[in-house]
Amino acid sequence: MILPSENQYYLDIFKTWIFPIVELSIVSYVIYKVSKAVKRFNLNKNESFDFFTTLKSTCSEILPKRVAIPVVTEIAVFYYGFINWRKRKLYKNEFSYHKDSGTVTLLLAIICIVAIETVVLHILLSKWSDIAAWVLTFISIYSGIQIFGFLKSMYQRPVSIENGKLHLRYGIMNETIIDLRNIDSIEISSKDIELNKETRKLSFLGELESHNIVIHLKEKNTLTGLYGIKRNYHNIAFYIDDKNNFVNSLNDAIENREL
Repeated sequence: MILPSENQYYLDIFKTWIFPIVELSIVSYVIYKVSKAVKRFNLNKNESFDFFTTLKSTCSEILPKRVAIPVVTEIAVFYYGFINWRKRKLYKNEFSYHKDSGTVTLLLAIICIVAIETVVLHILLSKWSDIAAWVLTFISIYSGIQIFGFLKSMYQRPVSIENGKLHLRYGIMNETIIDLRNIDSIEISSKDIELNKETRKLSFLGELESHNIVIHLKEKNTLTGLYGIKRNYHNIAFYIDDKNNFVNSLNDAIENREL
């Protein structure tokens, strides 16, 4: 924008040749580092492996903090949506939350709505501007891909109890780690709750999704959402498919932790 057009020869070379090489080099290095982490995991089957956590750790080492989280999110969307189709086997300390909550149906419905709206709006906008129609179509398709990636990540990232901590995950959309010593009480409840700065839901859908577990903490904790957005909470509500087994396992883990 600053340089006159006749003085942009080397800038054009950089944009055409150098920048794509730099971009591909960064992506290749990230993939290389993640593959090394996967190999280390395969050497020790006793440890649970989470691709998203490993990806965040890898990118935070080689990329600036502000850049790392968006890159992680974009890679994870395509990884869970189109690469990882293997069925996730749950261990004794892991618990699913997507089978009976209705979230999968809701997200699939949203994807269908986006697809229908994209076709209709593309036809209408093309009568005014082909460029605007294709721009909106591209944004809609990309939004649908992101939602699909979010949906698939729920199958691969279960809630787990390990190493004295409760790992609450909602796909790649939200997650928090709770030290078992910080848990004040565990409540099995589906009653409506008032969401505020003290009480939050693990689901990014908020009140659109039901819950059957509420955990009250002794001290505030942090909920990390998409693109690294952080929010504090004192109580957190979420859905677990096998709620009774989850509560029993969590209580046992807390008792063993205290011992």
